[in-house]
Amino acid sequence: MRMLVMIGIFGASVLSANPAPPVEDMFLPNLAGIKAPELSAVPSGITMAISSSSEEAQAHVLQGLNLIHGGWDFEAYRHFIAALKVDSECLMA
Repeated sequence: MRMLVMIGIFGASVLSANPAPPVEDMFLPNLAGIKAPELSAVPSGITMAISSSSEEAQAHVLQGLNLIHGGWDFEAYRHFIAALKVDSECLMA
Protein backbone atom coordinates (compact mmCIF):
# COMPACT_ATOMS: atom_id res chain seq x y z
CA MET A 1 0.00 0.00 0.00
CA ARG A 2 2.81 2.41 0.87
CA MET A 3 4.38 1.69 -2.48
CA LEU A 4 1.17 2.63 -4.32
CA VAL A 5 0.97 5.90 -2.38
CA MET A 6 4.61 6.69 -3.21
CA ILE A 7 4.06 5.92 -6.89
CA GLY A 8 0.97 8.12 -6.90
CA ILE A 9 2.79 11.03 -5.28
CA PHE A 10 5.87 10.69 -7.47
CA GLY A 11 3.81 10.17 -10.63
CA ALA A 12 1.73 13.28 -9.96
CA SER A 13 4.81 15.41 -9.38
CA VAL A 14 6.45 14.17 -12.58
CA LEU A 15 3.34 14.82 -14.67
CA SER A 16 2.87 18.32 -13.29
CA ALA A 17 6.54 19.28 -13.67
CA ASN A 18 7.62 21.95 -16.14
CA PRO A 19 9.21 20.78 -19.37
CA ALA A 20 12.97 20.26 -19.32
CA PRO A 21 15.10 23.30 -20.15
CA PRO A 22 17.04 23.36 -23.42
CA VAL A 23 20.18 21.23 -23.46
CA GLU A 24 22.32 24.32 -24.06
CA ASP A 25 21.35 25.60 -20.59
CA MET A 26 23.31 22.71 -19.05
CA PHE A 27 26.62 23.80 -20.61
CA LEU A 28 28.91 25.93 -18.48
CA PRO A 29 29.09 29.34 -20.21
CA ASN A 30 32.91 29.44 -20.17
CA LEU A 31 33.05 26.05 -21.88
CA ALA A 32 30.30 26.48 -24.48
CA GLY A 33 32.75 26.69 -27.38
CA ILE A 34 35.17 24.00 -26.21
CA LYS A 35 36.05 21.28 -28.69
CA ALA A 36 34.48 17.86 -28.12
CA PRO A 37 36.85 15.39 -26.44
CA GLU A 38 38.40 12.57 -28.42
CA LEU A 39 37.04 9.09 -27.85
CA SER A 40 39.71 6.65 -26.78
CA ALA A 41 39.61 2.90 -26.61
CA VAL A 42 39.18 1.80 -23.01
CA PRO A 43 40.53 -1.75 -22.58
CA SER A 44 38.23 -2.45 -19.66
CA GLY A 45 35.84 -0.59 -17.47
CA ILE A 46 32.14 0.10 -17.38
CA THR A 47 30.15 -1.40 -20.21
CA MET A 48 26.39 -1.11 -20.13
CA ALA A 49 23.46 -0.36 -22.38
CA ILE A 50 22.89 3.34 -22.97
CA SER A 51 19.49 4.35 -24.30
CA SER A 52 20.36 6.45 -27.34
CA SER A 53 19.89 6.01 -31.06
CA SER A 54 23.39 7.40 -31.62
CA GLU A 55 26.42 5.15 -31.20
CA GLU A 56 28.58 8.24 -30.75
CA ALA A 57 26.45 9.44 -27.83
CA GLN A 58 26.61 5.96 -26.29
CA ALA A 59 30.40 5.93 -26.60
CA HIS A 60 30.72 9.39 -25.01
CA VAL A 61 28.51 8.38 -22.07
CA LEU A 62 30.50 5.18 -21.43
CA GLN A 63 33.76 7.13 -21.66
CA GLY A 64 32.36 9.69 -19.21
CA LEU A 65 31.29 7.02 -16.73
CA ASN A 66 34.74 5.44 -16.84
CA LEU A 67 36.40 8.84 -16.36
CA ILE A 68 34.23 9.63 -13.32
CA HIS A 69 35.36 6.42 -11.65
CA GLY A 70 38.94 7.37 -12.43
CA GLY A 71 38.54 10.78 -10.80
CA TRP A 72 38.55 12.80 -14.02
CA ASP A 73 35.34 14.76 -13.40
CA PHE A 74 36.07 17.58 -15.85
CA GLU A 75 36.81 15.23 -18.73
CA ALA A 76 33.72 13.18 -17.84
CA TYR A 77 31.66 16.39 -18.00
CA ARG A 78 33.07 17.11 -21.47
CA HIS A 79 32.05 13.64 -22.68
CA PHE A 80 28.53 13.98 -21.24
CA ILE A 81 28.12 17.37 -22.96
CA ALA A 82 29.39 15.88 -26.24
CA ALA A 83 26.79 13.11 -25.89
CA LEU A 84 24.05 15.67 -25.26
CA LYS A 85 25.07 17.64 -28.33
CA VAL A 86 24.68 14.49 -30.45
CA ASP A 87 21.48 13.25 -28.76
CA SER A 88 19.70 15.67 -26.44
CA GLU A 89 17.31 12.89 -25.36
CA CYS A 90 20.08 10.64 -23.98
CA LEU A 91 19.06 10.20 -20.33
CA MET A 92 22.40 8.92 -19.06
CA ALA A 93 24.25 11.99 -20.37
